[in-house]
Amino acid sequence: MTKQIHLAAHFPGVNNTTVWSDPASGSQIDFDSFRHLAQTAERGKFDFFFLAEGLRLREAKGRIHDLDVMGRPESLTVLSALAAVTTHLGLAATVNSTFNEPYEVARRLATLDHLSGGRAAWNVVTSFDAFTGENFRRGGFLAEADRYTRAKEFLQTARELWDSWASDAVAADPEAGRFLRPGGVTPSGTGDGTSTFRDCSTCRAARRATP
Repeated sequence: MTKQIHLAAHFPGVNNTTVWSDPASGSQIDFDSFRHLAQTAERGKFDFFFLAEGLRLREAKGRIHDLDVMGRPESLTVLSALAAVTTHLGLAATVNSTFNEPYEVARRLATLDHLSGGRAAWNVVTSFDAFTGENFRRGGFLAEADRYTRAKEFLQTARELWDSWASDAVAADPEAGRFLRPGGVTPSGTGDGTSTFRDCSTCRAARRATP
């Protein structure tokens, strides 16, 4: 039986698998490196380009882990730039649900989805350590059950924000002087659980299938 597989290209940044000392390896942070790999993957018929998330440089005994010194740019910003130099390659980012906020993440992913013509993808993860949380207003440690409760609510909230725009919300009717169809955008919200919002998204997803 024939099976179909999906191929992804991962840009790892600086770590123990990167031959950073070889001049031919190029920069780990310049946009041209991301562009080169993404366009190579697209020519090779890969399905998507994937960026992992690094929210904090690792430390050992109070010293920055030297393989992390180059750091990582913010993934959705890089993928938004890659949308302009690729045509059909999926653009996937890991975005943490423990320390980010759903309204902002939904807005950024919807923006990437528009810029790329519906090619945005989201790898939802949680974070287990207070070390990473020290960089964020939420801060601190969440127990495993709480992390996954928040992740579930986070994803649900993002979907509700994207769905606050109907597929035919934009009427763009110059004769009637109406841009939005009445009822096309429906604010919703919640004050329960770990995710609080009361609004509609400022940007709908580019397609009805959400990122």
